[in-house]
Amino acid sequence: MTEYRVKFDFVVHFTNGGSLAAQDFRLDIPGSDIDELAAYLIQDMRLLMAGQVDITNKQILEEPHKRAAISTAGLPQ
Repeated sequence: MTEYRVKFDFVVHFTNGGSLAAQDFRLDIPGSDIDELAAYLIQDMRLLMAGQVDITNKQILEEPHKRAAISTAGLPQ
């Protein structure tokens, strides 16, 4: 079975101030593409008070997963 990861840059802006940024961040994804990457990232990192998420340089990679998949229940459809 082919596994996929996504590599991207992001900035998460928090509603109570501050932000979190990363470059060339890699995240396991359940398929060959992901539409709601911002929601998936926030759920995976268990971030609270997350507001706007800016994502750039999104690239899908065919790579083995590094850990067990997270639940996608509750993500926007």
